[in-house]
Amino acid sequence: MEKSDWQTLDDCRDAIDTIDNEILTLLNKRMKVVQRVGEIKSSTGGAIYRPERGKALLYLV
Repeated sequence: MEKSDWQTLDDCRDAIDTIDNEILTLLNKRMKVVQRVGEIKSSTGGAIYRPERGKALLYLV
Protein backbone atom coordinates (compact mmCIF):
# COMPACT_ATOMS: atom_id res chain seq x y z
CA MET A 1 0.00 0.00 0.00
CA GLU A 2 1.39 3.36 -1.03
CA LYS A 3 0.67 6.81 0.36
CA SER A 4 -1.79 7.49 -2.44
CA ASP A 5 -3.85 4.55 -1.11
CA TRP A 6 -4.20 6.12 2.36
CA GLN A 7 -7.33 8.07 1.67
CA THR A 8 -9.39 7.13 4.72
CA LEU A 9 -8.75 6.25 8.33
CA ASP A 10 -9.58 2.61 7.53
CA ASP A 11 -7.02 2.65 4.70
CA CYS A 12 -4.39 3.93 7.11
CA ARG A 13 -5.30 1.34 9.73
CA ASP A 14 -5.11 -1.42 7.13
CA ALA A 15 -1.67 -0.20 6.10
CA ILE A 16 -0.53 -0.16 9.73
CA ASP A 17 -1.89 -3.69 10.25
CA THR A 18 0.02 -4.90 7.19
CA ILE A 19 3.23 -3.29 8.41
CA ASP A 20 2.75 -4.71 11.91
CA ASN A 21 2.33 -8.20 10.47
CA GLU A 22 5.52 -7.82 8.43
CA ILE A 23 7.40 -6.64 11.54
CA LEU A 24 6.14 -9.63 13.54
CA THR A 25 7.17 -12.03 10.79
CA LEU A 26 10.67 -10.55 10.71
CA LEU A 27 10.98 -10.58 14.51
CA ASN A 28 10.01 -14.25 14.57
CA LYS A 29 12.63 -15.04 11.93
CA ARG A 30 15.20 -13.07 13.92
CA MET A 31 14.39 -14.97 17.11
CA LYS A 32 14.95 -18.29 15.32
CA VAL A 33 18.39 -17.11 14.22
CA VAL A 34 19.15 -15.78 17.71
CA GLN A 35 18.22 -19.16 19.16
CA ARG A 36 20.59 -20.87 16.74
CA VAL A 37 23.36 -18.43 17.64
CA GLY A 38 22.85 -19.37 21.30
CA GLU A 39 23.09 -23.06 20.44
CA ILE A 40 26.31 -22.53 18.49
CA LYS A 41 27.84 -20.39 21.23
CA SER A 42 26.86 -22.92 23.87
CA SER A 43 28.51 -25.76 21.97
CA THR A 44 31.71 -23.79 21.30
CA GLY A 45 32.02 -22.12 24.70
CA GLY A 46 31.51 -18.62 23.31
CA ALA A 47 30.09 -15.76 25.32
CA ILE A 48 26.31 -15.95 25.19
CA TYR A 49 25.70 -12.26 25.77
CA ARG A 50 27.73 -9.49 24.17
CA PRO A 51 26.43 -6.10 25.31
CA GLU A 52 28.10 -4.27 22.44
CA ARG A 53 25.83 -6.10 19.96
CA GLY A 54 22.74 -4.86 21.80
CA LYS A 55 24.09 -1.33 21.95
CA ALA A 56 24.81 -1.37 18.20
CA LEU A 57 21.26 -2.53 17.49
CA LEU A 58 19.74 0.18 19.70
CA TYR A 59 21.90 2.78 17.98
CA LEU A 60 20.38 1.78 14.63
CA VAL A 61 16.85 2.12 15.97
